[in-house]
Formats: sequence, structure tokens, C-alpha cells
Amino acid sequence: KKDWTRFSLLAAGTGAMLLADWEIRNIAQHNRSAGIESIARVVEPFGNTYGLYLFPAMYAVGAITQQPKIASAGLTGAKALVISTVLYTASKKLIRRNRPDAARSSWDYAAPFAGQRYTSSPSGHSNTIFTAATALALELIDQNWVGPLAYSIATATAVSRIYHNRHWASDVVLGSLMGHFVTKAVWKASQKKPKRIPKY
Repeated sequence: KKDWTRFSLLAAGTGAMLLADWEIRNIAQHNRSAGIESIARVVEPFGNTYGLYLFPAMYAVGAITQQPKIASAGLTGAKALVISTVLYTASKKLIRRNRPDAARSSWDYAAPFAGQRYTSSPSGHSNTIFTAATALALELIDQNWVGPLAYSIATATAVSRIYHNRHWASDVVLGSLMGHFVTKAVWKASQKKPKRIPKY
């Protein structure tokens, strides 16, 4: 119940951010540099290529080395990613917002289920990387460095999508919230079940 309340409040705040989307885009595009570009190119794949392989790899490593927390993080993350991916994909078809690199306004929307280019909101990269960060932070909570590192990479990845002009700021925040709260829900449900790690 608390998580739903927090998600609702943060989602409402994201709605208010719509008013600042165009200005945030302009600030990002007017402050491009070689240094920032190099960082953005390094972190951006964490929301796509790396994120998709992370969970199966974690589960395999945890199962082979008999590390239940690592295996559990992989399994929790995989389940959460499937659920959140279904949610954000369905949301894209309903919201139908144009991407900032093709739009002349932050209020450029198409009718639900129409417009092939209108796939900006929510951000899939942000959803994926915050799913990974949340799964790691929750499962490895006893390792104080994991959470800050995971969320720092997740934030940098999400911001890179604004920097590369592929998403509005509110798209990124909405995708991040979906990944975070779906993963928390899946993790809490998994804590009620006994952990069973296969032996190799």
C-alpha cells in the first residue's frame, strides 16, 4: 500500500514535469560536449543490451557458485523485467508520444495505437536499468556499496536518453518509476517463498 501511494505521488509529480520537458530538452542539447558524449555512450547500453543479459548471467553464476542472493537477484530481476516490459510496452501504445528528436513540441501526441514513430513514453531503457538496479540493491542490501553504485549507473543511463534526444525528461522518470516499483513488488512477493537454488 505504501509503495502504491509513493508511486501515485511520484507519477503525479512526473505529470507536472511535462511542463518543463521542452526546457529540459533545450538545456541538454545546448550543453553537449565530447566528455559528456563519451560517458553517455558508455552507460546507455546498460538500459538495453547489457540489461537483457544481466539477469540470466546472475542467476547462472549464483546457481553454479551456490550464492543464493546472487541467484535470487537474477531471478527476481528477470521476473520483474518481464512484467515491467509488458506494462511499458502497453503504455507506449496508449500514450503515443512523439520522440523529442522528431517533435516540434513536447505536446506532440498521436491517438492510442496509432503512429509508428510515437513511442517516446515511457522510456524502456530507464525501465530496464532501474529494474536491474532495484533488484541488486534489494537482494544485496548488506553490501553498502551496491545500492549507490547501481542507482548511480541507472540514473546516468536514464539521463543519457535525454542527452541523446531520444526521450523527454518525464518519459525517463516514468520508465524509472515503473522499473523500480514493479521490482520492489516482485521482490517482496519472493520473500514469502522459500529459496530453492538448483545444484550443479
